[in-house]
Amino acid sequence: MSIDEQSMSDLPIGKSFEDPSHESQYIFRQILKSMSEPGRIVTLNTQIIPPPPLSKATAAICLSLLDFETKLWIDSSLDTDEAKQYLKFHTGLKIADQPQQANFCILGTQIPNLDLFNSGTEDYPENGATLIIQTDEITDQAQLQLEGPGIETSKHLSIGTINKRFWLNRDNLQLLFPRGLDFIFTQNDITVSLPRTTKVTVLKTQLNGY
Repeated sequence: MSIDEQSMSDLPIGKSFEDPSHESQYIFRQILKSMSEPGRIVTLNTQIIPPPPLSKATAAICLSLLDFETKLWIDSSLDTDEAKQYLKFHTGLKIADQPQQANFCILGTQIPNLDLFNSGTEDYPENGATLIIQTDEITDQAQLQLEGPGIETSKHLSIGTINKRFWLNRDNLQLLFPRGLDFIFTQNDITVSLPRTTKVTVLKTQLNGY
């Protein structure tokens, strides 16, 4: 194998931002909008092509928010060499071995106990991790009721097959406020955010799991 062939083999599969500065700023503004208006479903218009199993929205968020100072943990259901190579190449991030070590985490719908993640400290609650969760559906149907800062009265939301245990786990975590975790849910090219300040009431009991 020649040096040029070796160099080409090191390149990640997929496609990143064509104009990184402009596009990452656009995605960042969309994420801010999503975080400031919890429950608002936002479409991230991007032409990137990430390697499976990363969704467009998940990859775009990572390319915009993560850098060489970031530690990322990826759940085993989404952890592939291609995904890690793509994200490391385009952001310079470091891969964490354990979720507690990570600033950001990418997960599927089988979410482990939230105690495993870094929720910050009393002195530095802002160090709590952000969890990016890929799901199979995000709609404004009345599965969940949201209340809190950024929501005028209340808002309805449905997030795929997230199990009931997760929502109970999140309720318990909110008792630690201002410590906590922030959540960004993605599906294809859309995203919705639930910061730690948002109260979530489960309206339908036929959610998956226990």
